[in-house]
Amino acid sequence: MQKIMDEYAGGIRTDYIYAESGLKLADEKISELTKLLASVTVNDIYDLLALYEVRERLIVARVLIAHLSARKETRRHSFQKNADYPEKSSEICPGNLISVDDESKAYLRRPSDCWSCMAYIKECKQAQFLSFFLLS
Repeated sequence: MQKIMDEYAGGIRTDYIYAESGLKLADEKISELTKLLASVTVNDIYDLLALYEVRERLIVARVLIAHLSARKETRRHSFQKNADYPEKSSEICPGNLISVDDESKAYLRRPSDCWSCMAYIKECKQAQFLSFFLLS
C-alpha cells in the first residue's frame, strides 16, 4: 500500500508530483488490495486489530486519491504538485480569503467560498503565527 501511494499518488519517490493517470492506477491497485482483505483469516484478537488497521489505512488511501483527483490546480509548489494542473487557479480560489481584524485576529473572510484554503494556513507579515477563528 505504501509503495503504491508513493509511486502513483505523489509520494517522495516522485518528488510529490502526481498526475491523473497515476492516481487512477493507484486507485485500481488499492482497490485490489481491499478485495484481498476478504480472504484474510485471523488467529486472535491482535490479528483482528491489525486487519482492521490495514482496512482503515486502505480507506484513507482511497480518500486521499479521491481528494488529489478532485484538485484541479497546484496551490503550493512545496507540497504535492499536480502535473496535469501545475499552476494556481483563480477560478477555483478567488484569492486570499483570510483577513486580519483591528485586534490582529485572523479570520476567514467568506467561509462559504472556501473549500480547501484552510488547509494552507498563512503567516502574518510580521512572521508571527496567528490563531485562526472562523466567523460565520
